[in-house]
Amino acid sequence: MSKSLIKLTSAIFRSFANQSPIFETPINLSVREGEKWAVVGKGISKTLLLGVLNNQYISIPPISRTYPALTDNSVLPSQAIKFLNFNQRSLPKVHLSARYEFFKEDLDQTVTNFVESQLVNVGNIKKDENFINYVLKTFKLDKLSDNWLMGLSNGQLRRARFAQALVKRPQVLIVDDPFLGLDPEAATMISNILREMSNTGNKGRWPETIVVGLRPQDELPCWITHVVVLEGNKVVAVGPKEQRLLEKISQIETREKQFGSQEGAQVAQKVIEIVWPKITPTKEKSHIKFDRVAIAYRGKQIFRDLSFNINHGEKWHVRGKNGTGKTTLLSLILADHPQSWAASISMDGIPRKVGSTSYFEINSKIGLTSPELHAIFPNLSVWDSIATGLNIEVSGFTVPKGLKKGASQKSKMEINKINQLLEQFPKLEKQKEARFGDLGISDQKLVLFLRAIIKSPQLLVLDEAFSCMDEDMIVICKHIVGENWPETILCVGHLIDEVPKCEKFVELIGPGKFNVGKVED
Repeated sequence: MSKSLIKLTSAIFRSFANQSPIFETPINLSVREGEKWAVVGKGISKTLLLGVLNNQYISIPPISRTYPALTDNSVLPSQAIKFLNFNQRSLPKVHLSARYEFFKEDLDQTVTNFVESQLVNVGNIKKDENFINYVLKTFKLDKLSDNWLMGLSNGQLRRARFAQALVKRPQVLIVDDPFLGLDPEAATMISNILREMSNTGNKGRWPETIVVGLRPQDELPCWITHVVVLEGNKVVAVGPKEQRLLEKISQIETREKQFGSQEGAQVAQKVIEIVWPKITPTKEKSHIKFDRVAIAYRGKQIFRDLSFNINHGEKWHVRGKNGTGKTTLLSLILADHPQSWAASISMDGIPRKVGSTSYFEINSKIGLTSPELHAIFPNLSVWDSIATGLNIEVSGFTVPKGLKKGASQKSKMEINKINQLLEQFPKLEKQKEARFGDLGISDQKLVLFLRAIIKSPQLLVLDEAFSCMDEDMIVICKHIVGENWPETILCVGHLIDEVPKCEKFVELIGPGKFNVGKVED
C-alpha cells in the first residue's frame, strides 16, 4: 500500500486570530502517494481546507495533523508541498496601463525570470536549465520566455504560475481553482498535464500526488481518484470517487442554483430600482464605434482593421482564446492603452482624440470589474470598497462613512444608496466592516461587482466578473444585468454559464481576423 503523505485524524483547526474552529466537525482524511484529490466546496471553505493540508492553521491536538511519509524522509512539509492559489490579490500589483509601457518598472521581469524565481535562495535545489526549458515548453511558454510578465494575458499568467510552482519539483501539488480564467483549450491542456504527472517515467520530475479545489458546479476531471465534499463549513463526504459522492456534489449544485434562481429576480428588481431610479434607455444610438482600428507594439500586430459598432443598451460578449487581445480591446475602451487616443475609436459619436476628452471623463461613465482591478484593489472595508465606485466626497480610495456637518445632499443620497444596496445581500451586509482581503474570493467578486454598478454606469465592463463566484451568486448577478438592465454591457468570459445573456458578440482570432455577429439562443 502507498504511504500516507498528509494525515488528519479527528482534527480540529482554528486560525491564529480566532479561537473558533474553522470547520464544524473534526476531520479524518489521509492523502496517499499517487492519489489525485478534489476538494469540492462553496465559498472560502474549500480554500481553508486546502490551507489545512498545506500546514496552515493550528491543529488541535497538534498530533492530529501529520505528514508520515514526508517526515520519514526528513523533508519539511513546506519543502515538499506547493500550494498554488490563484487569488488575484497574490499576483504582482501593477496598473493595467503598465502592460503597454515601453519602459518597465523594476518589479516587472521576464517570464523566464519569474519561473526561475522559485529557485532563489533554495540551498538544496540546483538550477537545472534543461528542466526549466522543459517546464516552459510543457506549459507553452517557451515562445513567451523573454516577454515581460505584465504583458501576458490573464490565461498566460496563470500558466506561468503553474510553471513557477513546478520548477521546485514538489512531491505534492495543491491548486485552488486550477481552470478558472482559462479558455477551453488551455483548461484542457492543464488538465492533461495534471493527469499525466503520475505516469511511469515522470517520477522525480512531476509531483505524483495532486489536490485541486473545485466549486460544486465545476466538472470533475476524469483523472480524480478521491473526493472531499464540503457543505457550508462542514465536511459531508470523503472517499474514493464513486457515484454516491458525485450525486452529493450534484445535489449541492442543484440547491445553489435553485436558491439563486428564486432569490435572483426579486433581488434584481430591487437593485435596479436602487441603481437606476430613473431609467431613460437610449437604444439605437451609437455608443462605441471601432473603425478599422490597428494596434501594434514592439513589432507585434494585435489588431488590424478591427471594426464594429455598439449601440446604447446592447449587451456584447467579447470572445477569444487567451492572448488574442481581449484585454487590449477593453484597455482601448477604458483609455488605459497609450494608443487609445490615436486609434479610430468614437464614443457617443465623438472621436477619441487628445484634448477632446479626458481619461477621468471617460471612466466617470464606466463601471468596471476585472482581474487587474482585483489584483491592485486596496484592503478597505466592504462598505468603503463599494463606495469607491461613486464620485462622492472622497480622497483617492478613502471614503467617509459618517456625514460631516454641511455634507452635500448628493453625498447623503449616495451614502444611503450604498446602504440600500448592501441590504439586498444580507450575508455581505453583516460583513460590511470586514476587510476586503479577509473575504472569500466569491464575496470579493461580489463586492467588485456592486462597486461597478453603484454609479449607474452608461457602460458596464464585466471582465471575468463571475469566474470565481459561487453558483447561487452567479445566478443572482446574472438576473441583475439581465433584460431589465437599461444600458450597455461588455462582458468577457470563457464559460457560458458565467456570462450574462448577450445579444451580440465580437470574437478575436488574431491580427486582422475577427468575427462579429448575433448570439444565437
